[in-house]
Amino acid sequence: MYKVLLVDDEKFILEGLSHLIDWSALGLEIAGMVRGGKKALEMLATTHVDILITDISMPGMNGLELIRAARQHHDQLKVIILSGYNEFDYLKEGMSLGIENYLLKPVNVSELKHTLVTLLDKLEASKPDYLYDNDIYIIKNNTLHRWMIRQIAPAEWRERRELLQLAPIRRYRLAVVIRKGDLADQVFAELVNSAGDDHPLAYRDLDEDVVIVFQANEEAALMEYVHRWIEDRTSRVNAEGKEPIRMGVGRVELSEISEVTEVSGGLSYDEAKQALAYFLLYPKKQIISYETLNLSKELIRWEGSIRWEQYTQLLHARNAEGLKAAIQEDFANLREQEGMSPRHLWRVAAEVAFRLKLAAEEVKSTDAALEERFSEYVESLHITSEWAELMEILAEIAQLSIDLLQTTGSSPVIQQVLKLVKETYTENWTLLQLGDRFNIHPVYLGQLFRKETGESFAGYMNRYRIEQAKRMLRETSLKVNEVARQVGYWEAAYFNRQFRKYVGVSPMEYKSLV
Repeated sequence: MYKVLLVDDEKFILEGLSHLIDWSALGLEIAGMVRGGKKALEMLATTHVDILITDISMPGMNGLELIRAARQHHDQLKVIILSGYNEFDYLKEGMSLGIENYLLKPVNVSELKHTLVTLLDKLEASKPDYLYDNDIYIIKNNTLHRWMIRQIAPAEWRERRELLQLAPIRRYRLAVVIRKGDLADQVFAELVNSAGDDHPLAYRDLDEDVVIVFQANEEAALMEYVHRWIEDRTSRVNAEGKEPIRMGVGRVELSEISEVTEVSGGLSYDEAKQALAYFLLYPKKQIISYETLNLSKELIRWEGSIRWEQYTQLLHARNAEGLKAAIQEDFANLREQEGMSPRHLWRVAAEVAFRLKLAAEEVKSTDAALEERFSEYVESLHITSEWAELMEILAEIAQLSIDLLQTTGSSPVIQQVLKLVKETYTENWTLLQLGDRFNIHPVYLGQLFRKETGESFAGYMNRYRIEQAKRMLRETSLKVNEVARQVGYWEAAYFNRQFRKYVGVSPMEYKSLV
């Protein structure tokens, strides 16, 4: 794993950064969290660090001074700067020191994660002419992405556009998104190496898809250019006998160009991404335009298409092949329904997964190892874009549900504890109280609980409560503080910390994503 050093003069910011994202999932490990530049420099002298994430304004030795000093002995060190202010002079000086990105506090989770993902590509690269060798690439990529998703302030946008020498903003724009892959890499390389104000802008989004932003001052000219470009690109691919290129195309949007509103918009990008998702339903197509999808028909009712009772019967009979076949047949029929969309399909798939898990848990309590595998499969459902892959994941979930029934059950006392937690999880149970209730020594109960579930009782309680909170944030209109109280947390700050620890984002951020 690559090593990361976090540096800030505020302890709570360091703790927040450590829980902001799942570092290990990215292949990263936090080597240390240090308060102040001098202590960070001392640690760098004795500890190998690949990535330095540092605040810029710190007493004693500030972030820029730390970077200069560190560069004397660690010239390959990758650096991300954090700042509470949009300090343009610091940004320019930081770029001269070879920083990877300059992020404003509070840190945007998506931008930090995207910066790290791209940075990991850079660390892994061995070829000297690798595309990402240019440090300015990452900053440019993030700037364009934030512009298209409307998450950059006008003043910062103007400064970065000037610094990065981006093409002028035209009156009309249209986004095309190409699914990641070899052909997307080829197109991207051609576009970023093109020069001139008339060439489209290109960057990679958080899914590593290639986003192309076409611009023009006349709508008719823009549409003609885009159609000609798409036709030329697809004909070249077909002539060369390569795998079909997949493009999602948004609609034309008007850019309100002024000192205040230049960064508005981004709707065309959202539409292009939605269109791209429809390759899940139409895998043989090369181009899907948002305009042709007729999304107003999304009024289907899918409940009757899923044979829940049969699933339960097959599950309890431990008939894995029968359960997999029933799921595949139902989803094949579901796919053909009028108005079906990828969003509906993902939603049904997730519902099937959770119902199978609940049906299995009615017979036997959850096994910790299988629980973790189940969570990984459910997460995969929402990011798959291929029909065959979706069916494979559902088959794995069906098999896992049956495996859950076939595992050895936990001891009776632990089964009772788990049942009690599910029924009264808002209560602040302690091992001492549970020991009295079930006539068992609390220390032994704690050891037994950890042995059979793989985690401490307190950890299990917090995780279970957070899962219930996630469900309420998804399915109800309750405010965050109301949800906190509903699941047993009476301190909002503590709830926020626990939620971020287990989910990776704050409750408000999670609510905005679902």
